[in-house]
Amino acid sequence: MNQGFSIGGNTNKVTYFTSLNSTEIRGMSQITPPNENVKYEEDRFSRLNYLLKLGCIASEKLTIDFFGNFDRINNDFDGTFDNTETNDTDLNSSKSEQIRFGFMPKYKYDKGIFVLNSGFTKIGRSYNDFNSFSNTVGFSQYDSRSINVDGYNKYQFSKSFFLVAGAQYQFHDMKSETPYSSIAKENTKFNMIDPYFTGIYSSDFGLNINSGARLNIHSQYGNQLVYNLNPSYDFKSFPLKVLASYSTAFVTPSLYQLYSEYGNKDLTPEKNSTVEAGFELQFLNKKVILNTVGFYREQTNFIGFYTNPVTYASNYVNINGKNNAKGIETELSLALNEKIKLNSNYTFTQVDEALDRLIPKHKVNSALDFYISSRTFFTVSYQYVDSRNDAFFDGFTYTTQKVTLGSYQLLNSSIRYELMKSRITLFGAVTNIFNADFVENIGYNTRGRNFKLGLNINL
Repeated sequence: MNQGFSIGGNTNKVTYFTSLNSTEIRGMSQITPPNENVKYEEDRFSRLNYLLKLGCIASEKLTIDFFGNFDRINNDFDGTFDNTETNDTDLNSSKSEQIRFGFMPKYKYDKGIFVLNSGFTKIGRSYNDFNSFSNTVGFSQYDSRSINVDGYNKYQFSKSFFLVAGAQYQFHDMKSETPYSSIAKENTKFNMIDPYFTGIYSSDFGLNINSGARLNIHSQYGNQLVYNLNPSYDFKSFPLKVLASYSTAFVTPSLYQLYSEYGNKDLTPEKNSTVEAGFELQFLNKKVILNTVGFYREQTNFIGFYTNPVTYASNYVNINGKNNAKGIETELSLALNEKIKLNSNYTFTQVDEALDRLIPKHKVNSALDFYISSRTFFTVSYQYVDSRNDAFFDGFTYTTQKVTLGSYQLLNSSIRYELMKSRITLFGAVTNIFNADFVENIGYNTRGRNFKLGLNINL
């Protein structure tokens, strides 16, 4: 069940918006029973979100925006799936709270604008987790803090070229208390400083170039440089646009991977580079749009988890070697008339064995939108997900077992009707119409057919 409300408005120099949203889910277990004759207890989930935004026009050139939000999640959970049929329990529960606030001043001047984004985030998570070996319920508490300050300047040198340059600062720390270890926040912190720039060139004859670079200066693992180049050309005499890109990136080790009881302070980031090339075709005054992009991604320094088979000591490690993923994505948009529109996309992905987990080789999404009237909108969507490889820890043999998850198809629909234009809207939705029995992650539950009815009121 979902419910919520929001209030917003403005005066001459002040804008405001506040909202409250609540979600409650009951009636299903987190993990899947081994067969239909076994009934697992339900695991309840509830979420509460508060949001407040304020904006102030200080002068013709300066505006300042403020935000604050609070999120709370309470949920029950079962033990990690390991096929022993002993992990269903009503003793496990967790609570998560997040507080965020910040402000964003913007200063406009001739040919440019300066923006400062800033924010503070505090997250607390607690767990009551049943231990079957000691037959007790252990308590764990994890807390983290983050500070983010990002200032950049956009300057329009000419009609065809503008440059964005700035710098970002981040600070993160955490602490934890578990039945197995205690980690102080003084020993689990790092900071990053990232100077960066992006240049955009758009010509009158169809050539467009987007290029940029960022230097990540990290207090724990040193410096990382990433960059990108994205040229494209729009043929003026023919409805064809060709595009290409080359970019590099990295994945930062998390605080948990660096400092937890399984942490490794010598970890370095995962690195990857991606090449893309494709085209876009438009016909019949943009009623038919077809775009296709092929990609190739190369990854090194993968972060994995290692357990010593003799001592059972475990920690995160960097894995040597190179892995790649490649594929093609294509999307077709058809405006059959003013009221009916079809959107469909297909993705083909092929990955090396080290990356081959929960990645389907073939995936299709389609949606048919139908504007029945000016106040009534109906849509039906279809999804096909090909078979995927997964793995789980076998509680009987104490080994990791690989498994193949079957493909599945889902059909969903929704309808929306404006009972009073721009004021009162009725809506309804049905997901998994044919009640398909499918698996997204081995051992964990998925929802069958679901119905949703609701009402939106704008005062």
